[in-house]
Amino acid sequence: MLKIIIIEDDMDARLGLTDVMDWNDLGLSLCGSAANGRLGLELARKVRPDVIILDVRMPIMNGMECAREIRKFLPQCSFVFLSGYSDKKYLKEAIKLQAVDYLEKPVDLNELSELLERIVRNYKITQIWKGFSKESNQYQKVFSLVNEYMILWIDNQLDKERFISWTARLHIDMDPDGYFYSFYTLCSERKMLNTDTFIKIYDIFADHMGKYSFVAHPYDDGIATIVECDHPIRLDSIYEVANGINTICQQGCKKNCVTAFSEEAKGYHCVAHQFRKLNKRIQLYLIYGYGTVITPAMSKNSKSVLSESDINHVIYLISIEKVQVSLCELRKLEQLAYEAGDNDIKRVQMLFIYLYFSLNNLLSEKGILSEADVFTEMMNNLNQLQSSTIKDIVHLCEEKVSIISQLLKDVEISDVRIKKVISYMQSNYSSDVSLDRMADYVSLSPTYLSGIFKKETGKNVLQYLEDIRITKSLSLLSRGDLSISEIANMVGYRTPHYFAQIFKRVTGISPSMYKKQV
Repeated sequence: MLKIIIIEDDMDARLGLTDVMDWNDLGLSLCGSAANGRLGLELARKVRPDVIILDVRMPIMNGMECAREIRKFLPQCSFVFLSGYSDKKYLKEAIKLQAVDYLEKPVDLNELSELLERIVRNYKITQIWKGFSKESNQYQKVFSLVNEYMILWIDNQLDKERFISWTARLHIDMDPDGYFYSFYTLCSERKMLNTDTFIKIYDIFADHMGKYSFVAHPYDDGIATIVECDHPIRLDSIYEVANGINTICQQGCKKNCVTAFSEEAKGYHCVAHQFRKLNKRIQLYLIYGYGTVITPAMSKNSKSVLSESDINHVIYLISIEKVQVSLCELRKLEQLAYEAGDNDIKRVQMLFIYLYFSLNNLLSEKGILSEADVFTEMMNNLNQLQSSTIKDIVHLCEEKVSIISQLLKDVEISDVRIKKVISYMQSNYSSDVSLDRMADYVSLSPTYLSGIFKKETGKNVLQYLEDIRITKSLSLLSRGDLSISEIANMVGYRTPHYFAQIFKRVTGISPSMYKKQV
């Protein structure tokens, strides 16, 4: 138990807190009280408490002075200040002293109880990791212990006796016969799973559950969180917990995450079955997108009728330059993709990835790109595509079709150097592309490149680059989920204002007006 003392000059308030609060039930041991700051300081030196409740205004030595002195020899002690005065000066000082909270008199006992419960809960978490850094041997031992047993648990290879022993060693009070809920979060940065994250997750559970314990650890492509509760929890509360975990992980890794949660199950051994379902269900983010909470109700066993022959038909249409027809067909295929269930969605995603790379191969077949360039793009983009949603891959395919359409128009260009410059623009339009850089790319002077480029294409170099950028921006604007500023940056313009000027000159309307029309 944590030790607590009370420093309060008002005898009625001091005795009231001493007698009314159920200290043992809160996980606290009351080790004495004092009537002023000086006596409180002496008591703190003797008892060395973990938590101190102290009044701000007291004779001889006030609460702030007392806390400053105690902080010198008890740096980790938790202070809860009480005051009948709403004085900003005291609030500011309390913040400097890293107080847990500042409560006004008369004290709301329920509010105080909840606050003390949170202090005890957070202390238990930090104790697991206290006294060693991430580079220490002890940290590695604890991390390995959690990792080893979590994997055994999820793989249904952990018997009850070993489960009880393991949770006891980690100071996790889990009832093996309780109600278990599992959460799986796809998260690219697993190092964010630290003490602060544990505390935030604990607070989420506290808002939606009664008696509970949980363990969280890196797992597969993200983070596994398993919670045990002494009673069944309402589905809407479990959803809120999953949404909270997802938000915390997104804040920690600064990237989009997705979380799936299980139905309730009684007994620790059911966790393995929960994760077998979650590993499949989590893939539905390919339909619903990142930032989503995947619920059991979203799970389905249906199979999409989308096939490789459908993909090949789109490729054929593009190869014979029926661009608009191919884009219409592509959007139909996207709708077919959304019929896929847990077991089928990954197959469907791979079909669209196949389409994307087939479009690159088409450029090679038409002599626009070399086989080496196509292979390099495949290698550079494969990992990103494998974690992209269906919607995002379809959007990339639409962009690639637009590029192919433009390049096929220019296929009659005889000068290989001009073809290389056009290919360079298509690949680097989002960066700072200059005439000098393009001229250097094909080992020509800027003046000579300008002359032969206009002779071959009928446009000067920078006009051609503008056309590419504006064409890209039209596709991005049609998505509806990006701001004008984001799109300007994505197509290579430093400021939204300059982008808007060029866009209006090329298209005749402003980007915002075009966005409203599509």
